[in-house]
Amino acid sequence: SLHPWDAPQHGSPSGARWTCDTRALVFVFQNGEEYFSFRYTSINNKASVDTENGTVEAMVINGMEAVYITTPRVNSLVWHDDKNTFIISATISKEEIVKIAENSKKL
Repeated sequence: SLHPWDAPQHGSPSGARWTCDTRALVFVFQNGEEYFSFRYTSINNKASVDTENGTVEAMVINGMEAVYITTPRVNSLVWHDDKNTFIISATISKEEIVKIAENSKKL
């Protein structure tokens, strides 16, 4: 599994929360208009990302196929290995999102 410990420090940690159920582990941080979410789930589970009015770009993260989506509201990066899907959605820049994904480490 991965952890997004390199997430940028926006606002206070009290705005962060982890949720976990049988389908996914999700970290969400929101501070006013700023938003950051990291979702980790089995590749067998369905996951969705807002692509409305957005652009989609194929890329590679740590040797894994990835898709970067830019919309007017939020930017998202989706990538997977042979067992899991990882999704970062945030109001931060593409460079920051990619850096977080590239620095996520296996536990």
